[in-house]
Amino acid sequence: MLSKHISPSAFYNAGHDFEYPKCHPKTREAVLNRLTDWILAGTGLNSPILWLYGAAGSGKSCIARSIAEWCEKRNLLLASFFFHRSDATRNSAQRLVPTIAYNITQTSSIFRSNISLAIESDPHIFSKTIGVQFSHLVLEPLSLVQDRPYVLIIDGLDECLQEVEQKAILRLLCENHAPGTKMLIASRPEQAIRSSFDDIPLQHIHTRLALSNEYEAYEDIRHFLNDKFAEIRQNHRTKLFIPLKWPSAEDIDRLVWKSSGQFIYASIVVKYISSDRHSPVTGLRSIVGNVSPPIGRRDLPFAELDAVYAYILQTAGERIENLETILRVVAFTVISINNRFWILHREIYASPVAMLADVLALDIETVSCILTDLSSIISCSDSGLDAYHASLSDFLFDRTRSGLLWVDLPLFLSDIVCRCLSMLPSLSSTCSTNVLCNIISTNLMTGKSCIIWSLLSYAIMHCKPTPAVSRCLLSFDFIGSLDILSPLPTTESDFLHCIELLYALRVRAVVRFLLPRLLPLIDHCRMSKTGKGLSFTLCQLLITGLQENSGTAAKTLPS
Repeated sequence: MLSKHISPSAFYNAGHDFEYPKCHPKTREAVLNRLTDWILAGTGLNSPILWLYGAAGSGKSCIARSIAEWCEKRNLLLASFFFHRSDATRNSAQRLVPTIAYNITQTSSIFRSNISLAIESDPHIFSKTIGVQFSHLVLEPLSLVQDRPYVLIIDGLDECLQEVEQKAILRLLCENHAPGTKMLIASRPEQAIRSSFDDIPLQHIHTRLALSNEYEAYEDIRHFLNDKFAEIRQNHRTKLFIPLKWPSAEDIDRLVWKSSGQFIYASIVVKYISSDRHSPVTGLRSIVGNVSPPIGRRDLPFAELDAVYAYILQTAGERIENLETILRVVAFTVISINNRFWILHREIYASPVAMLADVLALDIETVSCILTDLSSIISCSDSGLDAYHASLSDFLFDRTRSGLLWVDLPLFLSDIVCRCLSMLPSLSSTCSTNVLCNIISTNLMTGKSCIIWSLLSYAIMHCKPTPAVSRCLLSFDFIGSLDILSPLPTTESDFLHCIELLYALRVRAVVRFLLPRLLPLIDHCRMSKTGKGLSFTLCQLLITGLQENSGTAAKTLPS
């Protein structure tokens, strides 16, 4: 039962690659030594909680993974949980405690037995608060057997989407830390997290470790670059044409300076230069000689990284002679990653490339070529899509960072709405007038219509209401589609699809048409234990939509 509630992708050593990301050999040694001293209490740092913080791209996750590996080799690792904003199984607190509990069962047969007994005594434990779960699944089993110190590692707390959950997790760990157990928490220094650590009593039971220049990040980056360039000289397909003394000491100095102490810059530069798409010598010359932030932006955070992003995108645009298409592909790729469209619907398309090509109305060869050119910033394989760093999304949708490469996300989503609505008729399993029926009926919502529905739901709630969107909505035969809904959906999930779509599209005439038949469903959901909270929210949305256009109809809703 426990395994159904965990997030395997949150383990420190999870992943589809041959090796999970961790610190490059002989780098970050100062900060790693500080952490291992804290774990072993060798420097008198006896605080049970340590907060490791730094900017995006400073290497927090690699450090946390390296410490997790170090602890596991010495039988000190109790559990690890690595949050990730674009993974729905680990971007909230829902699976945190079950995953920690599962990790604990793997450390000892005694722990496994104790936790199994706790679940058997309360089969509904996973529907209770994380505080109750932590008490029964973590604290109590640990209190029965505590023969040595253990370390709990939580990384990327800032990537837990809800700030209220971030604070709740910190409060939970503060109030319930087991004797002898140390907790390493890594995150960006976001306001909600910082303020929680500043508050009493957490303030008095933790120590902080900032990834600052004190820990020789510049020298570590220099060592990383030298090693990676040596690998390129030995392994690149053009190695016979690479000069023996390449790169120069000046080139390395300039890259180290440009990195501003952030490993993410060095990592992306190496990925770009080592690409088989071009000569490493040419690639390095472009990065060192031509890529620099515009005047007036050189003192902004990530200015050098943004310059690399801009150069890579512009170079790819020159290859296919259509920068707009490049930006559309990247924008939809980022949206797909953040909303897990490919992960949720991978059985529908043969590959992520096929999904991107279909939705954007491009040929597969073009999309494949674009993603190949962008392989230094986007990973694409049959198993999925991923951006090497979250800063790509920040860059693309922030006009102050991307300038002429900026993608107006609401406007882009307006195009996606029109594209989805144009695709729906061809996906109907019967005739075009049954389109909406097929989309909102769970039993019929299969195949490609499922992903188009998911995409439409997201896009229409965040798009810009352009004239083109209005024309697409007005030309779509909602009334004709809904008139044949007999019987109406009878489950909470069907009801959710129906009302969400109607409210999102703001098709008020359709809402009024359906209202008499929806009232019993609203009553049913309000009385249902499983759908009570969700249906209340939907009913409020429905009431709001009706009141905007018909005050009398809204009065007929049940209280």
